[in-house]
Amino acid sequence: MTTTKKILLAAAAVIFGALAFGEGWSHSVGLSLTPAYYSVKIKGEGDRAAFVPQLSARYFGEMDNGFCLTGTVGAGLVVSKDFKLENEDNVSTGPSFGLSAGAGYAFHFGERWTLAVLGSLSFDWMQISKKKVISAMTSFGRTTTSWTQKENLFLFGIGAEALGLFRLTDHISLWASLAVRYFDAGTLKRNGDNQGKSYESSLEARGNVCFTPSIGAAWTF
Repeated sequence: MTTTKKILLAAAAVIFGALAFGEGWSHSVGLSLTPAYYSVKIKGEGDRAAFVPQLSARYFGEMDNGFCLTGTVGAGLVVSKDFKLENEDNVSTGPSFGLSAGAGYAFHFGERWTLAVLGSLSFDWMQISKKKVISAMTSFGRTTTSWTQKENLFLFGIGAEALGLFRLTDHISLWASLAVRYFDAGTLKRNGDNQGKSYESSLEARGNVCFTPSIGAAWTF
């Protein structure tokens, strides 16, 4: 049995037990700004780093016994100097999308402060498209061709998260969190056209970590 499957089975057992013995829910939904940093190891090519700012929608729910669940969905940009064409020094950008879900326990400090500690699973997709104009002199004069390439990165991660929530009023809250994830599995799919010659490849991407801080506001009920 793989590590991921063992984690999923353990998480399912914990969630089932907490739901069976808990009563009542409180809920918070809102938006967060998430400036994440990713470090990924591409097999055969080494480490790649990227800054990935996203706007995320988050849900946080807590039972009376302290058991809590959270989920996020976010979209934004990829900004990186590592994902680039050979001999290029420019910054590459592209769209990104992320999902995460977690479960854990919430601690209360007075009536306004809540600190939740959670384990989490995540999925991320990032795409970077690049183009390089190639100019050369021949016996017929100067010729210009191009090299275009598109990379799609898919990552599956496991990790832990600390989430703090402060209630300004009975219904308006501020929250901040920090998640650290390890990429248990992933794939980099690449295709392109280099001066009229098309190519494609699929490389394993895993290891290293992602640091994901976030800050935002929520409606609590």
